[in-house]
Amino acid sequence: ESLEEVRDNYKSGVTKFPHYLLLSKNKEGHEALRKLSSQAWENSFYTGSMERVPTTMKDLKEMVEQYPDSLIATTACLGSYTSICILEADKAHQEGDMERKKYHQKNLIDFIEWNIELHGKDNFFLELQPSADYEQMTVNNVLIKLSKKYDLKLIITNDAHYLRPEDMQIHGAYLNSKQDERETESFYAHTYLHKANEVYSKMSYIDEAIIGEAFDNTLLIGSMIEDY
Repeated sequence: ESLEEVRDNYKSGVTKFPHYLLLSKNKEGHEALRKLSSQAWENSFYTGSMERVPTTMKDLKEMVEQYPDSLIATTACLGSYTSICILEADKAHQEGDMERKKYHQKNLIDFIEWNIELHGKDNFFLELQPSADYEQMTVNNVLIKLSKKYDLKLIITNDAHYLRPEDMQIHGAYLNSKQDERETESFYAHTYLHKANEVYSKMSYIDEAIIGEAFDNTLLIGSMIEDY
C-alpha cells in the first residue's frame, strides 16, 4: 500500500504503524538517517490527534542502496512488524485458523529475508526484550528460532520510559497529567532501565548461554560504529 492509501483508509485499532530501528555506522549513515527523517516528516499526516511520521520500505531500500553498509537495523519492540506477525500467527493458531496463521508466518519470513538481502546479516539484528509476559515470551521464542534458521545475531534491549521500577507511579502520574485515566501500570510495567540480573531473571525461560551471547552482540553494535 502507498502512504496515501494507508492515510485514506486508516481504521483506528486496525491500521498498524510498525516500529523499526536504524543506527548509523558512520558519517554516511548519519547522512542517510537525516535524509530519511526529513522524508518522513514531509510525508507526515494525522490520524485523529496522532501525528504519523512514516518511513516506507521503498524509501529505506533506496537510501541503503545509495549509502551501502552504513546502517544497522534491528527488529524493535512488541510494536514492530516482526512482533505483529508473530503474535497474529499465534492468535490464529489458538483460534484454529491455519490459513491465517500461514499468511502471517509468510509475511514474517518475507520481512526477515528482505532485511537480510537489504542490509546483510552482519547489519541486521533480532531484538529480544526482558519480560515474562505471554506476548513478549512468544515473540522472544520465535526470534530465537529465526536467529538459528538464518544465522542472525540476537541482541537484548528494552524500552526505557523511566529509570527504575520505583519510578513507575511518577511516570504514570506524568502520563495521566496529559490524558486522564490512561492505563499505565501493565503496559509500562517493564519499561525501565534493567540491570543484568533482572534481565536474566525475567528471561529465565531462555537458556542463559543465549542471553549471554545476546548481551555480547548488543555490545558488538557499539564496536561497529565509527567515531567521526
